[in-house]
Amino acid sequence: NDPTHTDTKTAGETEEFPLLVATESDFEDVGVTDLTATSTIYVKVTNDINLTGKLSINRNVVLDLGGKNINFAPTERLSLLYGNVENKDYSAIVKNGKLNLQSSWNEGQGAVVQLEYNFRLTLNDVELNSNKNGITIWDNAKLTLNNCHVNAALMALSNNNTGITKDVKVIANRSTFTSRDDTAVFVSGFMQVDMDACQLIGKTGALHVMMGDIKLRNTSLISTSSTFTPKT
Repeated sequence: NDPTHTDTKTAGETEEFPLLVATESDFEDVGVTDLTATSTIYVKVTNDINLTGKLSINRNVVLDLGGKNINFAPTERLSLLYGNVENKDYSAIVKNGKLNLQSSWNEGQGAVVQLEYNFRLTLNDVELNSNKNGITIWDNAKLTLNNCHVNAALMALSNNNTGITKDVKVIANRSTFTSRDDTAVFVSGFMQVDMDACQLIGKTGALHVMMGDIKLRNTSLISTSSTFTPKT
């Protein structure tokens, strides 16, 4: 705006008056990792953004991707969006855009989204693309997906901690989970998974349940392999 412009409300107070983010450094400026904050900030992306480090969200945030792409090409084992609020009661909403991970790190898997320690995340109308994992979740985290598409070279949704993990919940509505590897969705660590009107698409199997509770309604399980190999 021109130098004489003034706003009647502080930017970021509502979805109508969000903070505008055009570069990676803007994420730090809006304080998405401010662990002392209790109020919600509203952020809208106005340009495609190429991250040089992971995007940590550790407070209450509504992030509107504005139909744009957030890209991350790490050379080490890192996830694009990382949520970890320890024992605090924070949550985030990310909507309307694409999160793209293209990692060149071979010794660790990484993911587009990694949730830990009580973090609550809702994804609305988001496409996640990864040459590693799509979403990993554990340690009391909660995830809701509405009309989302997760496309991963490895697992689209998983809990990589196969030990005892309590109170991990995933709710998915009208969403697609696609893996170019064996399994699209891997349920372990006593995950609670509830899916309605979804598609799970894997190479040799769509769903692998090790430990957990799962409810599927109006949901398709699809194997893309022409020579299916049974798995235990």
